[in-house]
Amino acid sequence: MSNQPADLMEVSGALPELAVEHFSKRFGLIVRGAKQPFRDGMEASALMPPGIYVSVQIRGKTASGAAGDEKPIRNHGMTGLAVREATDWRASIGVANVEVLGVAMELAQIRACGLEDQFSSLFQEDENIRQFQRAASFRAIDQARRALASDLTDPLQVLRLEADVLDIFLEGVQGLRARSENASSRSRGALLSLSDDVEADLGRDWTMSDLARSAGMSARSLSTRFRSEFGCTPFAFLRERRLLRARDLVADSDMSFGAIAGLVGFGTAAHFSTAFKQRFGRSPMAFRQDPDF
Repeated sequence: MSNQPADLMEVSGALPELAVEHFSKRFGLIVRGAKQPFRDGMEASALMPPGIYVSVQIRGKTASGAAGDEKPIRNHGMTGLAVREATDWRASIGVANVEVLGVAMELAQIRACGLEDQFSSLFQEDENIRQFQRAASFRAIDQARRALASDLTDPLQVLRLEADVLDIFLEGVQGLRARSENASSRSRGALLSLSDDVEADLGRDWTMSDLARSAGMSARSLSTRFRSEFGCTPFAFLRERRLLRARDLVADSDMSFGAIAGLVGFGTAAHFSTAFKQRFGRSPMAFRQDPDF
């Protein structure tokens, strides 16, 4: 990849206004992030050069994929993509508030870093694209949000951004390197299906039996596989998803905090307010007054 990341891809169609755009000479990483409302949606296509691409979607309605094979991207999800040969790629954004951060290393920088053998090992013999999608770790979501708010005129914030996006990139590479056997793939699919069920009904009083039944496995297997896939217990995942949804509602709606608490599954407004402040460092009222603080 050249040192002019803005000119790397042949793009057609509307593009989002970038909240952050940076090229890290230290790590050979391109960083691009968008944070804005889309009232009319957006579609774009590009020739995706060989390289590794990792994105964290904090919120929004987006889809991307090889031309003709676009797939929706999950909220609070991480997507990793390795491309061996340049590929036509399409992306779309629906009518929504979007927050997404992308980190990329193209083949020239992969070679410059001495990682070409490791890059080649990501692919099966006849494979041109290797891809995964999973729930992003809590750490990656916080790092992506912080990166989107970075002031690139401040050298200390640039250092912090580069450290954060390197962590995100390495987490994505680890996901790409994980070789999925059939049983593991079925288990991962069941967990992703469960995460969709949870996201669709956060107000439900979920029990461990409910979660295990939705995933189609025993409670013990669910706990073990959940920790392996997401790095936390099922209930920690549920709590985090409730709080992330609540944060969006606090920032983007006029709903009362009691109504938000009920919608996302907290028993009382007081319980919700305490949990919100513990997670985000501010009360719901303070966050609503200045969500970008």
